Amino acid sequence: MNNSLQFLKRVRFFKSLSDSDIAKIENVCQEKRFEAGEIIFVEGSLGNNFFIILEGSVGIWKGFRTPNQDSRGVFG
Repeated sequence: MNNSLQFLKRVRFFKSLSDSDIAKIENVCQEKRFEAGEIIFVEGSLGNNFFIILEGSVGIWKGFRTPNQDSRGVFG
């Protein structure tokens, strides 16, 4: 079993999946890097990606860049 498969097996959402199901997920995974401060997606956009943070952290905001913006958390 390779390292990425072992990593995916430890992801909370995948813990109940079989090795073969996780291997199918691994086959469609792509690693992407983002610059600090770069917006990855915005509130209200279609959810067509699943993100696993390998390094660094991501902030989640409600109403980002509005007068009522509210930080919902930072995940790493």
